[in-house]
Amino acid sequence: MKYLFLTTTSRTVRDFRQNLLKKIIAEGNSATVVCGDSVYAEEIKSWNVDFYDLNFNNKSLNPFEAGKYIRKIKKIVSDLKPDRVLTFMAKPNTFGVFGARRGGAENIFCFVEGLGNPFANDGIKWKLIRFAEGILYKRAFKKVSAVFFLQNDDKSEFLKRRYLKECRCEIIDGIGVDSEKFPYTPILRYDVFVLAARLLKAKGVIEYCEAAAMVKEKYPCAEFLLLGEEAEITKAQIEKYPAVTYLGLVSDMRSAYRDAAVYVLPSYREGLPMSTMEAMSTGRAILTTDAPGCKETVIDGVNGFRIPVKNAKALAEKMEYFIENPAETERMGRESRTIVEERFQAEVVNERICSIIEARARDGQSR
Repeated sequence: MKYLFLTTTSRTVRDFRQNLLKKIIAEGNSATVVCGDSVYAEEIKSWNVDFYDLNFNNKSLNPFEAGKYIRKIKKIVSDLKPDRVLTFMAKPNTFGVFGARRGGAENIFCFVEGLGNPFANDGIKWKLIRFAEGILYKRAFKKVSAVFFLQNDDKSEFLKRRYLKECRCEIIDGIGVDSEKFPYTPILRYDVFVLAARLLKAKGVIEYCEAAAMVKEKYPCAEFLLLGEEAEITKAQIEKYPAVTYLGLVSDMRSAYRDAAVYVLPSYREGLPMSTMEAMSTGRAILTTDAPGCKETVIDGVNGFRIPVKNAKALAEKMEYFIENPAETERMGRESRTIVEERFQAEVVNERICSIIEARARDGQSR
């Protein structure tokens, strides 16, 4: 079988698609990746995967650029004639689907791995983007074989907005974490916290900084690490919170998880956050919000705590609890590892994805 992956950046391929691609190749299939840059092209090719760099800006709203993208995808699909097309992220899930269908693809599988800023914010700008995305989703999903969601809230949101029919929906437990790559490691200090996210308000970055400032007053030796690339929030803005140590974008998160006792994600909404599952795999307690995509990773009081969205005070209180109760922090971290082993293992998730794809493809051929 020929598989074609349409996604946004080569970094997301390296970080999030590697296990699935390697499984597909190991089973005797061929795979081609199409994305918008070639930063990690050589590494991806080393997995015996073909690679196309379309050099597109994923954030661009220019309709002429969208048209060029559709035409390029159409040509690639026409030339390669893939048996299965998998699309990830908003642009590939819409314009990529249009191009693939025009190129003759019959078995298209879309992955909605979070709804992003347009669904986490209610400003006029985001409402307009959400409206436009909705039109595109409705058109794109009419004839796809299946749409994968990472949790029920996102699926329900799309069904409520009539972007697709329920018969096309599938739910999986994230994209899976490699528990061997992220092994359990002993906690070195119980007063170190870490958040890894793009610097966006919807990720709860400001609440994290505010909570860190509160805790630092009571526990001056506590450390609060922040990792991720600048976005709507800049490094200069973070520097206004001296309690937080900003480390920028790092290539390997394992050292950050090892240095911390608790992983914090005060996000307003997620798909099913990979960073949280990686931290869980290393045996870290989780402090996150009771928001879609976040709440699925924590059994409150078992492997961490869930707090209300946009509540820095509640966040600070739970941070103090972890500092004051190291035995509980240790216990919750071990529970996190157990949950990963039972539910979020990459090999388990990828086996389910491949089984669904083949079942849906056979069903389509029999009609």
